[in-house]
Amino acid sequence: MAKLKKQKQTKKKAKSFRDKVTLLNVARSLIVLYSLFLAIFALDTPFGIGLLVHLLPTIIILGTLVLTLKNHFIAGSLFILEGLGTIFIFHTYRDLFVFFIISAIPLLIGIMFLIASKKD
Repeated sequence: MAKLKKQKQTKKKAKSFRDKVTLLNVARSLIVLYSLFLAIFALDTPFGIGLLVHLLPTIIILGTLVLTLKNHFIAGSLFILEGLGTIFIFHTYRDLFVFFIISAIPLLIGIMFLIASKKD
């Protein structure tokens, strides 16, 4: 009886671990897709300093991802701050469509990282 109970606990832990890994992989994939989406806007500038300036949001987002690969709580907090920053810097609160495209994605990614950090 004790052996059966232990097997159920092991399966439950394994499922929880799989859920956490899946959530982290989805969040990281969203980060890459979102940064590629933002990088598309830099293609309308000529090469040089203008291109680098337009790629700054992409560099910041990918830098945040690389710096926070191990600590998911810090990653979640930083992505939520980035989402809140985009709301006020780009004034996305004025238009709901723009808000969902630009600001909601980092907020969602941050929430996903925070949920994954709670499963530790």
